Amino acid sequence: MAATPFLSVVITTYNDIHRLPTTVATISASLVQQSFPAVIIVVDDSSTDGTAGLAASYAGVYMLRCKHRSKGVAVRVGALPVRSEDVLLCDADLATPIEEWEQQGPHFSAGFDVVIRSREGIGAQRYNEPFHRYLMGRIFKTC
Repeated sequence: MAATPFLSVVITTYNDIHRLPTTVATISASLVQQSFPAVIIVVDDSSTDGTAGLAASYAGVYMLRCKHRSKGVAVRVGALPVRSEDVLLCDADLATPIEEWEQQGPHFSAGFDVVIRSREGIGAQRYNEPFHRYLMGRIFKTC
């Protein structure tokens, strides 16, 4: 990595071999349009489907592995070594489209250190979420 990137996009994965090609292509296409240096870091949470090998095959994408413990561990493994100005954490399903990142700028300019996007927030939209996932989320939320 020659220059310190402005943005590091950390993608956490677990058995996402079918999602990863679209995710990396979508994020890469978005970052190419930006005027700042950025990197993509894929953190594989000990997938058993070949996700790590696929991630390692992408030119310019950094791949890290961690033992399968929790999503929180994967996020930590990806975010702690980052030295960029901004860090965007996302899942391989891109539940929040990469284009949403640009809406965070005003919050950071206003002095916030962390901005969290939620599917449950006022005005939030769900993108390509299967009904069973939505239903399970409602069930778990009530527990």
